[in-house]
Amino acid sequence: MHDYERAGLLPRAVDVEDSVGQLNTCYEFVRVADDGSRFVPYEPSLRCGARLDR
Repeated sequence: MHDYERAGLLPRAVDVEDSVGQLNTCYEFVRVADDGSRFVPYEPSLRCGARLDR
């Protein structure tokens, strides 16, 4: 599978065949709204990094 995105829950599609055992490099972060009624994305909501070699 080359475009797994967990029914839209992942910020980017993952190539499962090439990325076995590797972490995603982009994540979305949210917080609970002040009134507790919903989730509000942090800005920027998509934050990406780079894998570190060991």
